[in-house]
Amino acid sequence: MKKAILLSTILFFGLTIFAQSTKFENKMKLALTELNSATEKDQFAQLAEKFDEIAKKNRKEVQPLYYSAYCRIHQAFRTTDANAKDSLLKISKKHIDKAILLDPNNAELYILSALNYQAAIKVNPAERGQSYSSKASLMLKKANELQENNPRVLFLTGQNIFYRPTQFGGGAEKAKPYFEKAAKLLSNQKTSNFSPIWGEKTNTKMLKKCKN
Repeated sequence: MKKAILLSTILFFGLTIFAQSTKFENKMKLALTELNSATEKDQFAQLAEKFDEIAKKNRKEVQPLYYSAYCRIHQAFRTTDANAKDSLLKISKKHIDKAILLDPNNAELYILSALNYQAAIKVNPAERGQSYSSKASLMLKKANELQENNPRVLFLTGQNIFYRPTQFGGGAEKAKPYFEKAAKLLSNQKTSNFSPIWGEKTNTKMLKKCKN
């Protein structure tokens, strides 16, 4: 009798966990499908909230935190008000930091942190350019240590160099090799377990700027 009860209990919890996992995966797939076609600030705002809700119900999962932060960074890029930009980027940084605590060896989280710093530069380029560019570089260095030849590391490194003054080793000519290598890797990447695949469109634009 005890064995039967124990077996039933194990089976019940196993089915519950499976159902929760399936629900999580379905919600992530739906939100990511919307994200793939998002272009407007309001779309990114709505999606950030969707990923927030998924994160609240799945506190040990990194992906919803990642994409919530990613959406807010894109929302910030499309926001003109400096204070509003900063508010969005503070929230995204909070989500990134929380995700890093859950998965400290995930290169993509440090790459996203670098993107967050690059977005923050635009709030005040004169005051933040040098220091935030250095912070972004440190994040990319950490990501590269964890995963060599990640296309987003190359792409964001290229952006850092492109916008750096030429007297400090920046400019289009120095950035171009990074965009070229990133382009090859981005065109061949495959996603699994909701891993990110962004960067190809912007990398292509940056490469064109280097060739003009």
